[in-house]
Amino acid sequence: MKTALYTVNVGGYDNPIPLNPAYVQGIDCFMFTDDVNMTCKGWQMVVIPQSLDETGNPIDPVLIQRKLKIIIPDALKDYDTVIYIDANVDIIRPASTYLRCHKGGISLKKHPKRNCVYQEGFACIEKKKADPELLKGQMKVALDMGIQPGAGMYETNVIIRSNTGEVNRICSIWWALITKGSHRDQMSIVQAREISGIRIDAIPYSYYQQNFRTHPHINREPVIIHYIQPYSINKQFGQAINQAIERLNADSNDWIVLMDYDAMFLTPDYGRHISELIIRNRDKYDLIGCMTNRIRAEHQKVKGMFEEYDIRKHASLAKDLEDKYWAQVEPTTGVAGFCMMFPKKVWDKAKFKDSIKFDTEFNNDVRKNGGKIGLAKGLYMFHCYRILSDDPINETSHLK
Repeated sequence: MKTALYTVNVGGYDNPIPLNPAYVQGIDCFMFTDDVNMTCKGWQMVVIPQSLDETGNPIDPVLIQRKLKIIIPDALKDYDTVIYIDANVDIIRPASTYLRCHKGGISLKKHPKRNCVYQEGFACIEKKKADPELLKGQMKVALDMGIQPGAGMYETNVIIRSNTGEVNRICSIWWALITKGSHRDQMSIVQAREISGIRIDAIPYSYYQQNFRTHPHINREPVIIHYIQPYSINKQFGQAINQAIERLNADSNDWIVLMDYDAMFLTPDYGRHISELIIRNRDKYDLIGCMTNRIRAEHQKVKGMFEEYDIRKHASLAKDLEDKYWAQVEPTTGVAGFCMMFPKKVWDKAKFKDSIKFDTEFNNDVRKNGGKIGLAKGLYMFHCYRILSDDPINETSHLK
């Protein structure tokens, strides 16, 4: 018996969640994504080609995700059992434990709060999850079918299916109902059950809590970013940075990109890259740095580039890293001051000090305030960093 686990991560709505190999032994794991640069431990990536509607415009990523979720992908047709999980669901125990709840057919967990399509519909309207008229239309369909209040409701972020003709039939009906109503798939599953006559096994919600953890989706609200390169003639670096930030009149949730005057980005997409990495990671990190060529800190220095003076090689490296690690941020203990990205609210609590080690002290203050520091592995800056010095590592005359 072959078992597959899959998820769908499109549109940049979720950070990919690594799999613990011990939890998926004997299971082939696939992540369907529209991001050609996405990588994640434990998952085999399946890149989805861009889909266009009849007018030639890109199809809404939400609908792409829903169809791949509801209709078992052709790439998995040879598997006997197929487990689907939403991209923001984390497996915290061996999947075989939860899989034992599956008795064949289709298994979903029981909804923890609602017990019918009508409660689900009004909850979606209240939370503005979809067009109210579409939701009301779906409730009318259910009413016309004779579906009674209390007829059951499921959560669909984890689905276990036997890959059979019967199961594929209910899924086809389910998808057809979604295309005629709202994208809220839980609004159509009970109707699909009644139309198909196929029983759905309801797994107790407590079992889900024991085996999975749900993470919040990425906040896709646009971010305002301020780029600054302050300079101090009298070497009062902390004061110059603080004054530059004060003059911004920035909102507390705005982000600031602080750069050295002798550093620069080398790819045309650096601005979009920075915006995306902040959006994806702003709820996880309070201070983010990047990679470079000339720096004392080994964890931020790309090997072999310290004494490379051909700017074209640096530009090529910047593009390669951007393509390979787009918007990916890893935890680290500290980042150097040639490039620091942080929200203004972090600076409000930890302003810069007048010191030649202003960046180290800022890192320390961020950590003291409970902040987390990250390193953008795919973002590269060319840094002149004492390029004319005979002893660039120890040269400090420019700071005096």
